[in-house]
Amino acid sequence: MESNWGVIGHQNIIKYLENCIARNRLVHTYLFYGIRHLGKTTVAIKFADRLLNQPGASKTDLFELKLTEGKKDISIEQIRDWQHWLSLKSFGHGYKVGIVHQVERLNHNSATALLKTIEEPAARTIIILITSAHDSLLPTITSRSQKIHFLPVATKTIQQFVAGRLADQRQAQTISQFSFGRPGVARKFLDDGEYYAAYLGLHQKVESLWQQSLAERFIFLENFLVGKSHQSNLTLLKQFLQHFEIIFRQKMLSGQGSWQLLQLADLSAQTRSILHSNIQPRLALENLLIHL
Repeated sequence: MESNWGVIGHQNIIKYLENCIARNRLVHTYLFYGIRHLGKTTVAIKFADRLLNQPGASKTDLFELKLTEGKKDISIEQIRDWQHWLSLKSFGHGYKVGIVHQVERLNHNSATALLKTIEEPAARTIIILITSAHDSLLPTITSRSQKIHFLPVATKTIQQFVAGRLADQRQAQTISQFSFGRPGVARKFLDDGEYYAAYLGLHQKVESLWQQSLAERFIFLENFLVGKSHQSNLTLLKQFLQHFEIIFRQKMLSGQGSWQLLQLADLSAQTRSILHSNIQPRLALENLLIHL
């Protein structure tokens, strides 16, 4: 339910952070981690708002460092600008809060520079690191941070929020189920009807593949992988895998488990693990469709 801080779920995390503020037991660096669209950024901004609503604080005492559009990583120049800002005194002598989004996109040099700031923080400075891939971070960064693990939110909690925005309760239930514990996805479905319709359409197409002949599956492949570049087709493959994994997970939970489904689960996991290699999306999808 949307309550404390206007956040869907994560009330245990919010309670912990509120206690840190109330008891003046704040640490210099927090690491918010968990899969995408859970609400990590929302909680980070709300946490910063609470810190900057303290006496002497100012809204100008927040600096969010984000990956520059079109770039593959966060540069050391960006980190240095952020470090310089953190080194300046607060306008009202309160807290300064520095948020780094997608920390996993730091390169070696920028990660090393960030570590220096974490090891030698300025007084009354709070750093919040946000990542969906904390296993890829330098161990020295994670070990020096207060780790806060964001987990999927209960479907019932998301449905309570969605039902408050929709008159159609059946649609509210469907949106909640397809959000799979990710409030950010639920919000996206509510705010973008075309996106939601496209998502449902693709899900239905992927689900129907189980009843289709191999020839029909390959027709789907020809019509699906229509990206103009390797990267765009890789993105399409990731979307396919998301729906594919949801469907066979549902089949397993409904008691339809079989050796074939276990084999498909393993094959899907293998495909996902090599997405960042030079694999051809067409070959990867062909392999999955052949084994359906």
